[in-house]
Amino acid sequence: MFVKAVQNIFSHLKDIQEIGVFTAMADSRLVQLFVNSPLFIVVLPLLAFVYTVLTGIKAYYLYSANNKNLSKWTNFIVSLIYTALTGTAFYSAMSAIASGQLVTVAPWFLFGASLLMLSHQILMLGLNSYRAFKSQPGSSQRLHFIQSSLNSIFNIGLYTAICGAMLFSFLLPVSTTVAVSCSVLAGILTVANLLWRVIPDNWKQNLKSALKLNRLSPNEETSSHSSNGATQQIANFYPTLFTSPDYSSEIKTMSYMRAITYLKNEVIPQKLTLYQELATSKSEKNQQKEAALKHVLEALEHATPVNKEEIVKKYPRVFQSFWREKGETEQIFDAVNATIGRKV
Repeated sequence: MFVKAVQNIFSHLKDIQEIGVFTAMADSRLVQLFVNSPLFIVVLPLLAFVYTVLTGIKAYYLYSANNKNLSKWTNFIVSLIYTALTGTAFYSAMSAIASGQLVTVAPWFLFGASLLMLSHQILMLGLNSYRAFKSQPGSSQRLHFIQSSLNSIFNIGLYTAICGAMLFSFLLPVSTTVAVSCSVLAGILTVANLLWRVIPDNWKQNLKSALKLNRLSPNEETSSHSSNGATQQIANFYPTLFTSPDYSSEIKTMSYMRAITYLKNEVIPQKLTLYQELATSKSEKNQQKEAALKHVLEALEHATPVNKEEIVKKYPRVFQSFWREKGETEQIFDAVNATIGRKV
């Protein structure tokens, strides 16, 4: 909770400062005024510090995650490189101004940093779109990936505008109109990003509901599936390299006893058999997953919830699934707890 609060504070600081920078970039006179004012030597180091703190928070999230997956690793690495590039750019700009130089490499570093973030968001858009396509229709999992894809589209627009502003304002100043338009658009999108974080949660949910993007309630999710074909439906959505079936959504279409039987006699035994047949079954990670699933079977027998924190302490790699946002073993754990929770 504390880390999340610190992240929100520094994210607000970042957006507010960036709005000011983009506003200045929209007018060459404001750029000159900003460069020649004391704000220049205050804002740039502060912005570099903010980027560093936010990167440190991402490092903490990666370190503390049960599943250190592809998304978390790329998010941290890209953020680290971005912070290094922008920090170098700010230092270069301040050194150039202090020494009276007219030419600086700072815009190139800033352009490269923005281009890196743009490329990362394009990658995440493709990955989350694929995950949404491979998820069960009408499931909360698919809605989650659709929301992530829309977020990537927004960020693509933002970093495209920033790249355009840097390119046409400093590196290739052939069109003032395009440069101003990109700067204004970057400022508007940053304001929108800031407003989204500060508005009340119920406003966000109302907007998502209007766009049919809010998470489904259990009753809505159940009605979106055919109760008679739940097992057949999940068979059509087998695990892939980047996705795993959303068992929690599937068991909502079943009665309590049917869900218990489905998990105990079909899902978990099949997964245990798979681990035993894999050539890598003797790996530490797969041995931990196998032992944890046997623990889950016992929990189903006695209808007792599974404490995920205790499981992770005992089997640190049980939920590790590098290519997936949530691995199949963790999906099974969540489905088991959701099923037992009906009775408890």
